[in-house]
Amino acid sequence: MEEKKLDITYTSYAHFDELPPFWQRLVTEAENALPRAYAPYSQFRVGAAVKLSNGETVTGTNQENAAYPSGLCAERTALFHALSTYPDVKIEGLAVTTSATDKLCAPCGGCRQVMVDLELNRTGPYPVLFPGENGSWLLFGSAHDLFPFGFNL
Repeated sequence: MEEKKLDITYTSYAHFDELPPFWQRLVTEAENALPRAYAPYSQFRVGAAVKLSNGETVTGTNQENAAYPSGLCAERTALFHALSTYPDVKIEGLAVTTSATDKLCAPCGGCRQVMVDLELNRTGPYPVLFPGENGSWLLFGSAHDLFPFGFNL
């Protein structure tokens, strides 16, 4: 038997005003998308914004369904839209925000697997930012840092 240790590094910003301008703009884009979320069941709105290397920003929101929970998360909505519209363009960053204030809102496991798959097979690594507790923001250098044991076929 061999015991191993996994270390993950991320940056924590105490509040929005501490974020670098790139991230402030991307969070604002994600927040602007929030009204387009369709969340009649959970009342929990999520917005995501993907910045691409061609200068475009693509947003997405969570989309719920009466067959709850078979909707789609904001992260996947934004990523799939970005890569179906701009299939050969590199992702420079993904920002996620929610209608809930002061709560940690990390991407779900399904979204993390999609992010890792995109990094491995299409775009290369890209940073991911999402809300932490009490108005803080957590910035990870890559999706792999969020999901170190994602699989690849």
